[in-house]
Amino acid sequence: MLASRMRSFFANLSSSVIVNTGKIILLLYCAIHHKGIAEYWNGNIPWMSVKDFSRAKDGFIEDTIDHISEKGLEHSATNLIMPGAIIICMRMGLGKYARLKKPTAINQDLRAIWLSEDVLADYFLYFYSTLKIEGTGTTVKGIKRNELLSYLIPLPPLEEQHRIVSRLDAILPLIDELEALENELEALKKKFPGDMRDALLQAAIEGELTGGSQEGWRWVKLGEIANFYMGKTPYRSDGVYWNGNISWVTISDMQQGKIISETREKITEQALQKFFRGNITKAGTLIMSFKLTIGRCSILGIDAVHNEAIISIYPRDSSKVMKYYLLHILPYITQFGDIKTAIKGNTLNSKSLNDLLIPLPPLEEQHRIVSRLNELLPLCEDLESIEQLNDSWPDIAD
Repeated sequence: MLASRMRSFFANLSSSVIVNTGKIILLLYCAIHHKGIAEYWNGNIPWMSVKDFSRAKDGFIEDTIDHISEKGLEHSATNLIMPGAIIICMRMGLGKYARLKKPTAINQDLRAIWLSEDVLADYFLYFYSTLKIEGTGTTVKGIKRNELLSYLIPLPPLEEQHRIVSRLDAILPLIDELEALENELEALKKKFPGDMRDALLQAAIEGELTGGSQEGWRWVKLGEIANFYMGKTPYRSDGVYWNGNISWVTISDMQQGKIISETREKITEQALQKFFRGNITKAGTLIMSFKLTIGRCSILGIDAVHNEAIISIYPRDSSKVMKYYLLHILPYITQFGDIKTAIKGNTLNSKSLNDLLIPLPPLEEQHRIVSRLNELLPLCEDLESIEQLNDSWPDIAD
């Protein structure tokens, strides 16, 4: 985004003439060196390659990883590049650049350039950073000398260049900070609905959501307050069990906290008798996934059966446990269950389900918690929908 803003800035400089970079670059220097001769290496002369760009501080190279000897300098095609030269990358790290703080030799992937007197180095580098340098080549991308000299650069008077550089020096750090904050904000916005949901549920089980006390609360195991039954999948290979009129629920049919009114697949009466012993799960029953997608809860709005990744849950005493309370808190509580790793993904086994610890307030408090969550949780869904809508819009900033 910053590069696009910079390109737009340079494209709209009204006080500029447009010239080829070949008109302002006075000299390019290429050097090669013999890697195979040991006595040419490990001296005191800095020898710069592409990997040294990562060592630049404030755009300047103070030292290099590799060094050559005086003999290496004498017997090679390289000369020392004096401070003030701009070093640019012609292969591998296209678009990278730096300036030298001490005399340095360079390898064949780099070029040293000097600018004419009517071009400020900082102005040129700001412009150069906006170029889309793609290069050519099958294995290693690079650009040729004539390509480097053919870019069009807007060239205002030198005094104006100084003003532009001064202004960019002041503004760009603020833009960098702003972009970092924008990125952080975007991450927080995407994370916020889920975090808010967890925060609400955490407050609910700690008795803080309704402003009441935790008097009368107790921790119980799921197996102590409810019975649960796992489903099954009829044999896929036998068509006699499928495409009947009995709804068969899978996790894909479930949405957290919602009522299921339709299923993607249905089974026959034969399947119901053989695999479910003729027992159908009645409308109004609470069901929960405990494999793969762990803790997703829904209420059946129709009579149905379900597969083996789902349990139907029946509170033993409706005067003590409200199923809608479990509907809301189980997705959060299951995060802390004894989750096992199976071949097809994570799961809660029968023992883990039975031992799942549930914070159980008095029934009146359960009603208050459910009422409050029914008000607040839809707001989390609205936020997620807004984020999804925002993500679906094209980025027109570039």
